[in-house]
Amino acid sequence: MAVTFEILTLTSIIIIGIQLDTIHGLPEITPNDNEYVIKSSEDFSLNCKSEVPITWSYPQIESQSEAVENPKILNVESKYSREGDLYVANLEITNATELNVGYYYCNETYHPENFAALYLYVEDDQALAAGWKEIIVVNGKQFQPLIIPCRPTSPTVDVKLYAGVGSDPGTELTNSSKLWTFDKKVGYKLRITTSSIHATYSCKFILGDVSIEMVAIVRVNKVFDVIRQPIIHQLEDTIYNTEYETLNLKCTVEVDESQTASFKWRFNGIEIKDDGEKYSIYTNTTSSSVIAPFTILTVYNITRHQDEGNYSCHVTDDENTNENFIKISILPQGTNFLYLSESNNISSTHCANKCKEIVFNINVVAYPKANNSWYHNNLDKPLVNSQKYAITNTIKESVLVISNVTIRDRGYYTIKSTNEYHSKKLPVFLNVTDKPSIEIKKDEFHVAGETETVTCKVWAYPKPEIKWEFRPCTDNSCEFRPINSSKVTGNTEYTSTAQVSATQSGYLKCSASNVEGTDEKIVDYTVTDVKEGFRVVVIEDQVVLPNKDLRRIRLAVGDEVTFECIASAQNYSSDIKWYFNKKPVEEYDAFTPETSKTKFSTKRYFTITNLGREHEGVYKCATQRLSKNVINASEINVEVVEPQAPRIRMTNINKSQEEYVYPNEYNFTCLVDGVPRPDIIWLKDSVEFYPDNDRIQYRNNKQTLLFTSTQPSDKGQYSCLVKNRISSLELTGTMTFANSNSDYYIYIYITIPILVVVLLGIAIALLVKIRNERKLEKILQQAGLANFEKGAIESINPDLGIDDQAELLPYDKESWEIPKDTIKLGKQLGAGAFGVVMKAVIERYIDNETDLTVAVKMVKKTADDSYLRALVSELKIMVHLGKHLNVVNLIGACTKHIAKRELYVIVEFCRFGNLHNYLLRHRGNFINQIDVATGKIDYSIGVDILSRSFSVSSSHSQEGPPKDMMDYRSNYNGVVQTTEVTLVSMSPSGSQGDEPLMSNNSVQPEWRSNYKGDYKGNVKPICTKDLLTWAFQISRGMEYLASRKVLHGDLAARNILLADNNIVKICDFGLAKSMYKSDNYKKKGDGPLPIKWMSIESIRDRVFSTQSDVWSFGIVLWEFFSLARTPYPGMDADERLFQKLVEGYRMDQPCYATKEIYTMMLNCWEPKPLSRPSFGRLSERIGSMLEESVKKHYIDLNDPYLVMNTERFQNGQNDYLQMVSPPDFEKLSSPHYVNDLPHTPNTAQSDYMPMKPAHIFSPREPLGEVFTFSELNEKELRSPEAAPMLRSDSDYDTLPSTPKSPNELPSYANPMYNKLDFLKEKNIIVNTPDNYVNMPKNKSAMKGETDSFGKDDVHYVNNVSRDWEKVQ
Repeated sequence: MAVTFEILTLTSIIIIGIQLDTIHGLPEITPNDNEYVIKSSEDFSLNCKSEVPITWSYPQIESQSEAVENPKILNVESKYSREGDLYVANLEITNATELNVGYYYCNETYHPENFAALYLYVEDDQALAAGWKEIIVVNGKQFQPLIIPCRPTSPTVDVKLYAGVGSDPGTELTNSSKLWTFDKKVGYKLRITTSSIHATYSCKFILGDVSIEMVAIVRVNKVFDVIRQPIIHQLEDTIYNTEYETLNLKCTVEVDESQTASFKWRFNGIEIKDDGEKYSIYTNTTSSSVIAPFTILTVYNITRHQDEGNYSCHVTDDENTNENFIKISILPQGTNFLYLSESNNISSTHCANKCKEIVFNINVVAYPKANNSWYHNNLDKPLVNSQKYAITNTIKESVLVISNVTIRDRGYYTIKSTNEYHSKKLPVFLNVTDKPSIEIKKDEFHVAGETETVTCKVWAYPKPEIKWEFRPCTDNSCEFRPINSSKVTGNTEYTSTAQVSATQSGYLKCSASNVEGTDEKIVDYTVTDVKEGFRVVVIEDQVVLPNKDLRRIRLAVGDEVTFECIASAQNYSSDIKWYFNKKPVEEYDAFTPETSKTKFSTKRYFTITNLGREHEGVYKCATQRLSKNVINASEINVEVVEPQAPRIRMTNINKSQEEYVYPNEYNFTCLVDGVPRPDIIWLKDSVEFYPDNDRIQYRNNKQTLLFTSTQPSDKGQYSCLVKNRISSLELTGTMTFANSNSDYYIYIYITIPILVVVLLGIAIALLVKIRNERKLEKILQQAGLANFEKGAIESINPDLGIDDQAELLPYDKESWEIPKDTIKLGKQLGAGAFGVVMKAVIERYIDNETDLTVAVKMVKKTADDSYLRALVSELKIMVHLGKHLNVVNLIGACTKHIAKRELYVIVEFCRFGNLHNYLLRHRGNFINQIDVATGKIDYSIGVDILSRSFSVSSSHSQEGPPKDMMDYRSNYNGVVQTTEVTLVSMSPSGSQGDEPLMSNNSVQPEWRSNYKGDYKGNVKPICTKDLLTWAFQISRGMEYLASRKVLHGDLAARNILLADNNIVKICDFGLAKSMYKSDNYKKKGDGPLPIKWMSIESIRDRVFSTQSDVWSFGIVLWEFFSLARTPYPGMDADERLFQKLVEGYRMDQPCYATKEIYTMMLNCWEPKPLSRPSFGRLSERIGSMLEESVKKHYIDLNDPYLVMNTERFQNGQNDYLQMVSPPDFEKLSSPHYVNDLPHTPNTAQSDYMPMKPAHIFSPREPLGEVFTFSELNEKELRSPEAAPMLRSDSDYDTLPSTPKSPNELPSYANPMYNKLDFLKEKNIIVNTPDNYVNMPKNKSAMKGETDSFGKDDVHYVNNVSRDWEKVQ
């Protein structure tokens, strides 16, 4: 124990010794006083010692320039040495001055906080203030001590502080409020509490009778809570940079008054220093009302490797800090691009009944910078800034603001963007609906007896009805009467003309009306025999002087002159007055005015029989304009001179012969002068010559004889005879031709044979064309396409659906044909058993400049004719379908070589492919937005992930901006997953095929095109909201198809395509049913059918209807919310599945669906077709689950399609789809539907509807059974679902009963609508309620009966009324 204690004690002593060895005292200064006083000009020494290295610090002069100007240079010298273990520092002051006053510090070199100090005074009777200046500026901050350095040079000097400048003792500051303290070694320390102060103080130093003053200007700045975020931009007007250029970034911050700012630049987090080579920084911290503090960073010779990244600007005001950054991307040298897009991805907007303003915002992604111009409806004249238009162009966008929008602003607005390498256009549509606005264009006066065309311009939309009326009286004694007018032409600006015979004055009225309202314009129609309405005429010696020369005329002494003033009776007062030199002519004896009248005018005139000098002066005629209550007047300044013989002032006529060349234009000119005005007579070969006023004309008051073209018969002598009562003068010239008559006839002889050859060639070409057309007709007839272009509208059966007779529709080649040489085929997007889908580009499609990427469908060369007919049917349905956002729309077709089985159907390109594959590919990134606790959808779930930017690009293409500039909606992880699609083979043997199906697998329904995606890159994850928006869009697209009476027949996720901006489009509609019935399909016997997507009645009875599409839509919903699992998992598509469906089995709720969504699926799978919801109701239900803004967005996107559909039919295109029966189950199941002629009762089959068309309406052969199942047992027959879906028993009380016999059928059971003579004879061509088609709509329309289809059978091309009301 004792040993342990001793060890511990020894250890403690050692540790204490070590610690004591490291401890040392502070430096010591000699003399050892806190302060010391010396005299001016003395020398003084200080000595400092320490155990560690030490240094001196002492008062410094403020600048070298001050030291040069001030003779009292601070002269201090430091010396360092060692004395044993001590460090010694000596300081020598030579010739001390007031500049040496202050603290002298001896600091430890490595620990400056350890020091010794001495304050030195230097007494000087003349220099009482240390560091004296006449004026000093002191800056301080709010709430911090402010020091005014009023330090005396000696303790004996008295110091006083004054407010302001001067020595008045009354202004000396007192310290009653303890607002300041004074220390002779420091000065005055003030306590500042105000937010901002600018004041002036003065310090007075007093020593006996000597005193000096130092003025201190004090500025106290406010302490701010925050400094605003700086703004960074490139000085160059661009957001892109290329390698080896100079980058200039400017950082600006807005500061408050008195707030200061300092800047720092950082690149990827590392501070940038101004090195004068790579980086240069210029900073201006001066703040004013014009300039905010800023700093400019210049980076020279930039490269992608070294200089691409984030540049941040940090700003501080000593209390607060803020920052901002800009990401700089550097492109390789030679990069160039130009892309245009509407900022909201909306290509049109709508204004109803005038709007204050409309804004179009176009994103412009361009390098080099693009120049932008806006145009309205054409590219002739660019728009400029005005009260109507405001155009703003920046490096990122171009904004067009249209103010006070009216109907005249309707139309396309096109931005044309151009840089050094590219030029592109992007049209956007402004749809304005408004009542008509009218303008009538006509002459003010109408010469009696003539017929004139008057024009009524009407600005309106929708298209108005325009009427003309005329009231043949100028008071209210008669009524307006209709007058005939031309056909209304135009679009938005409509024109109607009327021919009016000028026999009676009155009033014209043009009225126009549309659904928005009515407008009318009434204008007066004045018939007169005075073309100008008011005219003065001067007649000299029976010669009427030209009206244009009447303002100043020369008349001859002795002339007989008549002055006439004529005014229209309807517009001018009959009180016409003549004045001579401002006095009424009635006051002169020489004038005797008279008045005469006609039906249309009043004339006041007088004659001077012997004109003399006294008649020289100003003559004036005046009368009142009735409608405007103003005086109309005309003055004539008359100069009376002695008569003068005619003279020719200028001519090209001479007696020498000049040769001409026919058929060139020539003229003879004879400009004359004389008093009285000479008369001109033209002679040919000494006979007075009268031109035909067509090829030969008088010009310039007969002073020029013009030959617009010459011919040999014009040869001869032409004379200009000029005469008045004094004398006459004649000039003669000869017209001969260098090319002789024989040349002329040779010309004729050559021309006629050439014309004959040309005509013969045209005739041969026509014959060849007719022969080829007949040959083509024969080939098409053999292929079942005899009526490919013209169609056979007269053979359309109103009781059949369009899918049964699509080949009877016409194909408008002029509107839809696209030349093959403009179509450049690319990669294959998909293929089926008979068809191929290719990606393609139509060159110069938009405005003949911009290429358009499309998808092209075609049949394989080895395919049967039935497949070509099926594609033709699809083409014709699409031609007449109209357009919709959520349907794959037709772009055009190439049918030139259809006889060679080459047909291109060109449709919209959807680069993300079908939704089935898309869901499989990206199901691993799905975000489930269903709240587990509530079972409801919560759109805020995953919003942080969904809000990130992702990029995607089209594979092997350069469409759109570079990859790092694109932004989309998904997150592709690169993994392609597959799932099983079960199909059933309906061969008689019952063999089945349920092979797994990929998009490129041919073991699937033959009509499917298997459209694959063509994109690469990262896409945003799929979420529940996406599934709902897709379902909403599909329901709207199917609603549109149903409204247009088009059946889909194979609705599945695989037949729905995904386009940009999360828009989905339905494809392959109208093919399935025709392929179910094709002979080729029947012969194979083993074609796979999508049984798992088909309704009960479709599987059993071959009944395909809108209601069976609703069933399929329910399966599509199940696909969506199971993320593309195969329907009825684990079950084969065979008779057992069908039996379970009949017994009421339905799939379970998919794991990503809510109860509400699953209930909707079950509603779609109702066994009775008529119990299933309509697509309109489904879209409403799905829309109610979406946010209102999202729903409105997708509805608004369809506006341009509604506008195009309406314009198309308003421009005269017939809507043939309204002539056919809708694919509604109730219509299809009607027992009155008979199309086999003659009708033969068949007891066994009386409850069924024959689905094949009658022979007279279609080239197809009758078809037998296609779907074959075994007989149902007794138990199955007892279930309602097992009974034939078209039986009229008690289970289907909504269906009409079957007639007992043929005699009970209505008269239209045996239609004869294919006979055009019958239609013409009975005058049954009718207008539909929509006024679009002059064709029989259905049987009831032909018989004058009420349409029995009910309210759901609306044939308007934009059937979704809630959409159309918004657009209109």
